[in-house]
Amino acid sequence: MCTIDLSTKPSQTESSVFYWGAFFGVLFFVPKDIAEHFLTQKKILSNAKTWGDLFDGDRELYEDLKERIEERIDRHTCCDWESFCQQPAVFADDWNWYDDWLGNLSIRELEDLYYRLPHESLLDPDLTLSSFLSDPEYWLDPDLELEPAPPTEYLLRHYLRLKPGERLPVLEDPFEPAIFFGYEEGLLRSPLGQLEGLVPKDIYRKFARTTSTTLDGNLEVFDEKDLDDVLTAFGRLGYRCIHNDDLIVELR
Repeated sequence: MCTIDLSTKPSQTESSVFYWGAFFGVLFFVPKDIAEHFLTQKKILSNAKTWGDLFDGDRELYEDLKERIEERIDRHTCCDWESFCQQPAVFADDWNWYDDWLGNLSIRELEDLYYRLPHESLLDPDLTLSSFLSDPEYWLDPDLELEPAPPTEYLLRHYLRLKPGERLPVLEDPFEPAIFFGYEEGLLRSPLGQLEGLVPKDIYRKFARTTSTTLDGNLEVFDEKDLDDVLTAFGRLGYRCIHNDDLIVELR
């Protein structure tokens, strides 16, 4: 006998329609709005060619993936514009940005740099001006705070040469899921196997159980043998349940 508290009705914040499917003796139930939102995001990810496509398609998804890259900044495996400007030599490839800048300085500007050098910390404190002018990049440390400093356009040019993931993405960057660890298993967390807080509490307490899987970890499901009672319980509470095995497969 299925006994459910009939005072629990769908609220305005809950999905009143559920999709369900049966596989290997267990039942998966997913609220319709959550399932459709997941599939929409999944489609946006598969179609996105640039980070701008993500931004236009789903701002929340864009921000979530961008935050995953921002977490690398604290581990110093990625940089934003500010951290690049503070330590460009740490991130720029072979200091090319610095050679680019030096190669466009005039003799007067190079002479000015020579007289601003902290000579006491150089390899040769007796460095002569002529030696410096013949090979300035050998003596200059890109982290030295000297004037004139590299113009912003030189730094920006080499900042943008870094790949997204090595730096924060800009909207024009190509979107490549491979920059995320574990992208093969999907960048989105499937809503399958999540029942607590999504189905009515009485139905959850009476029918839900946890099953352990190798690939997906622990999943909250219903037993297929309880299908009639589960559907009856949802119906009594005013919910509508739609059988769609194909959609449930898409949610994986």
